[in-house]
Amino acid sequence: MNSVEDRLIDTLLADDTWGNREWLDPVGRISAAFRRRRRRRLAAAVTTTLAVSALATVGIAQLGTGGDAVIRPAGPGQQVVTSSPSAINPALPGKCCVPPPEPFLKLDVRPRSGPAGTVVRILVTGCGVASPQNEATVSFNNDALNVSARNDPNTVRSLGVHRGTRIVLTYTIKPADKTGGTGTFFVQCGQTLIDTRFNVTG
Repeated sequence: MNSVEDRLIDTLLADDTWGNREWLDPVGRISAAFRRRRRRRLAAAVTTTLAVSALATVGIAQLGTGGDAVIRPAGPGQQVVTSSPSAINPALPGKCCVPPPEPFLKLDVRPRSGPAGTVVRILVTGCGVASPQNEATVSFNNDALNVSARNDPNTVRSLGVHRGTRIVLTYTIKPADKTGGTGTFFVQCGQTLIDTRFNVTG
């Protein structure tokens, strides 16, 4: 039995209002036999209480964690520590990690207008500055204001996914890109999305 239990039992034994008064002798003193009996009952009660408290603490730790969390059992009076493998190592798949924004992301398109056959030079800079894991998704939408056509591959031209803080690529304007709508180049890196208009003429 540890010192904490001993101190608790001694405190209870010293309190004559605890337990059954019939254990006292006629002058109000606890006899040695009854004291030993009372101490055994108190020891069993304290041990049971501490055991139940420890189980309840671990149970709460398990209920308070979700999915792929790692449970680290805590003893009585200790803080429950939980963590997710993907939070410890972002390379692991998980629900924790949201790519950060890229405040230095820039998109330069030249020329800014031209007919079918025009070779457009696209320069993307600043992607991956905040996080090297971020990638640049580049596209050209020949009718950007037409919401119903955003899933049409003939309207949204995918120019690929690229990695690096300086990305150079080209796109040749197609005859089908002349829709009468608003042509726009897009780049998304992390949580940052920017665009530049291109006017298809001819």
